[in-house]
Amino acid sequence: MTETDRLVVRRFTENDAEALYEILSDPAVMQYIEPPYTMAQTREFIRDAGLSDPPLVYAVIWKNTGRLIGHLIWHTYDPTAMELGWVIHRNFWRMGVARELTAALLASTTQDIVIECDRRQSATRHIAKSFGFQLHGCIDGRCIYQKHKNPIPRE
Repeated sequence: MTETDRLVVRRFTENDAEALYEILSDPAVMQYIEPPYTMAQTREFIRDAGLSDPPLVYAVIWKNTGRLIGHLIWHTYDPTAMELGWVIHRNFWRMGVARELTAALLASTTQDIVIECDRRQSATRHIAKSFGFQLHGCIDGRCIYQKHKNPIPRE
């Protein structure tokens, strides 16, 4: 799907289940998302979200090792916007992976982009703000940030 200096983003395969389970079963990774996944839930997630057509999520691979380090959320949010998100293995936190993914996707689309996150997720909120996303609102503890790629001209 896309490639950066350190990352390859590709479609999931069923063979990615073990590596993704290591990430999605980690309570620290899933703290603001959902309860940690079982292996069965991980396989179902890959089947339903990663192997769908078009996919809702993509595998994020650390280029130097070929290791799956997380998943990228990238799918239609509404008729004018794409949703962007990421879930990254905790060993790769604070290494700029989410920033790298965000920059790559911003450069590759002309559509508006939305990032949703739990209001307690300060790292995601910081990334959204640093890339110029505006807070659209918070509903049920989830904040919605939006970046307009083609701003509406002011009269």
